[in-house]
Amino acid sequence: MVDILVETAGPLRRQVAELWLEACEFHGVAAAKRGLAAGEVVDELQHLRELLIRNLSAVLAALPSRQSMATIIRLNRFVDKGITRVVVGYTDALVQTLLIENGVAAKEEPGVDKISQQLEAFEKELAQIREGG
Repeated sequence: MVDILVETAGPLRRQVAELWLEACEFHGVAAAKRGLAAGEVVDELQHLRELLIRNLSAVLAALPSRQSMATIIRLNRFVDKGITRVVVGYTDALVQTLLIENGVAAKEEPGVDKISQQLEAFEKELAQIREGG
């Protein structure tokens, strides 16, 4: 997710925007299956925002003020949209789990294989965007 978010600050931002949202929604689904509370999954992306600000502050400060401000706003906008999609994925997974078979809750394992496969798919798509972008 960090690699995708980094690309949202650069020239490939339009190409990776949908990938970012898909990754966030999947993160929400995985968080629900891991048993996290809704607030915890939001906190994870808020923590990501904090790490970005800390780690990119020197780079952004070196840019002209207008460009650095635009980059900061853009990154924050992507993180905010990501938080929305994380909550959507989390909620969808929770509702699906609760309503399977006429309201009988289903016991479902996180599916480590499925998570690994999806992460690999995100990595491949990002690599394709980087090559073709």
